[in-house]
Amino acid sequence: MSISYCAGGYSTDVATLLEAKSLAKRYGQTIALESKDFQVNDGITGLLGPNGAGKSTILHMITGKPSASEGKVTVLGQQARDNPELHRNVGVMSEHEAVYSFYTGRESVEFAAKLRGLDQPNEPVDRAVELAGLENARHRKLGTYSRGMRQRMRLAAASVHDPQVLVSDEPLNGSDPRQRLEFHDTMT
Repeated sequence: MSISYCAGGYSTDVATLLEAKSLAKRYGQTIALESKDFQVNDGITGLLGPNGAGKSTILHMITGKPSASEGKVTVLGQQARDNPELHRNVGVMSEHEAVYSFYTGRESVEFAAKLRGLDQPNEPVDRAVELAGLENARHRKLGTYSRGMRQRMRLAAASVHDPQVLVSDEPLNGSDPRQRLEFHDTMT
């Protein structure tokens, strides 16, 4: 399951947070996504479908990674592709886990904060770690975390800059039932 989160509690003048019109993606002769139209408003929105249905492809185009073969994607009323300024308001947690196991949980979130250009990262980092429910484990190395704990710390890193839109692909991989409920509570 791939899920796109639009972080609640953040004000925006844009009624539709995400919009796709005639969105399609092809890789040579392979059709990754046939023409799709959709809108996403404030709240939590999930993309469901079988493997190969184009869920991750849609999420990648929302975050501006590949260009669309046809159609367009707008996020917060702006073109998603080649728009670095827009991505100051977007958090991304990809499906592929890429963490530095030698960092502590807090250091990984602080690293993300610095990449996002936060000048005074201490307060946002502490807030993001607390939101993920990992205050007690923040000084442990990521290599000692369970998969579910790493996922939650990755969520903290993706949201440290208080994005208006948070896009996450397979965020619940490795989570136990209690962690899934906690994740849901965090996002609502």
